[in-house]
Amino acid sequence: MRIKSGEHSVTAVAVANSGFEASEPQVVIPLELAGKLGITRGNTLIEEFEVAGGVKTLGYRLEKPALLERDLEDRESPAVEVVVSALPGEREVI
Repeated sequence: MRIKSGEHSVTAVAVANSGFEASEPQVVIPLELAGKLGITRGNTLIEEFEVAGGVKTLGYRLEKPALLERDLEDRESPAVEVVVSALPGEREVI
């Protein structure tokens, strides 16, 4: 998949349908991808997230939605607006 935010873009393999629930379309990324996507303290909100096992952690949420595109070899896929959150300790894109 490809995530676009402003002039920045990253391509990554993502875990789809991981059982993670959100009230809006959302993608969670590792902090290392956040930097490549241009996510900085100036364009994010700090929020509390509940992760696996009910543990709470602080993470970054991009203020404006980004575009997520599936990178499919056999067909085009429409872009979807998603909320992007970056969490410390996250190793996968979900």
